[in-house]
Amino acid sequence: MQTSPNAYWLNFFLKREMNVVCWNYRGYGESTLGNFQNLDPYMSKRDVERVLAFAVNKLGLKGKIGVYGRSIGGLTACHLANKYPDLVEAMIIDRSFKDLIDVAESKCHGYQTKLIFKTFTCTW
Repeated sequence: MQTSPNAYWLNFFLKREMNVVCWNYRGYGESTLGNFQNLDPYMSKRDVERVLAFAVNKLGLKGKIGVYGRSIGGLTACHLANKYPDLVEAMIIDRSFKDLIDVAESKCHGYQTKLIFKTFTCTW
């Protein structure tokens, strides 16, 4: 988040005296997924809740919390803002989408797109 263009958002939060905790999904960056494990929306929501709990309970963060989600991170950012409105002061969703099925349909036309997408993505 410290490199351009993401440095803009880091500065945005810091100038507003908001806490910043950065994390990647399992399997992204230098993290790994366990054997026979796939990332799914429910696991992502659970993980981001644990990150928030760690930041508040273990790190002792107090005050305003800003949530930023880019691309598929918009899913977890929206989840946090919706589930914890008393903790999340601001939310920014950057280049995200509301539904992966809509993305698949826009890229692959045809009446079987939804069926194929749900089959191969386990309804992601």
